[in-house]
Amino acid sequence: RTNVQLLSAAVALDNAGIPRGPLPNIQLYSKPVARRLLSYLQIVVKGPLFVHSKDLAEVVNRPNRFVKNQDVERLGNSQNAWLMLNLLAYGCPNSHRKNDELVKFIKDVREVSGMATNIQSLSVNIVNAVVQRFKFASNPDESTQSADEATDEVILHVLMEDARTHT
Repeated sequence: RTNVQLLSAAVALDNAGIPRGPLPNIQLYSKPVARRLLSYLQIVVKGPLFVHSKDLAEVVNRPNRFVKNQDVERLGNSQNAWLMLNLLAYGCPNSHRKNDELVKFIKDVREVSGMATNIQSLSVNIVNAVVQRFKFASNPDESTQSADEATDEVILHVLMEDARTHT
């Protein structure tokens, strides 16, 4: 089956055991929501010490955490992204105030990262934790709101189903 654009239809077909096919004309991992999910997964799987600055810059304001564009750029160019993120979150002398949204983001990353390092955690559980914790469902990308395109919700569902088959 192809061209399933309604999540309820996709779930019903999955429950009935009807095989799925790729969504036509959609390169799943090139869509903004999929790229953002991959960046979040890179962050939580690698953990704070090994996170790439480009991944943090990609997600730091998705959802909005009130980080200035120049600070997102500084984060993206930083040699030590996690340290820079903490400076932006907790404030560094004479330049920033504490950002409670970033403090929560850091806490959430640590918690989901702890889950991701647990050898018994299933891939689908890690993906689900990222989707839930970082509010993917409540923050769809504006670029996928056309009725002719797959919604963020459908793309996330497809990615979640793929994670379910991955051990």
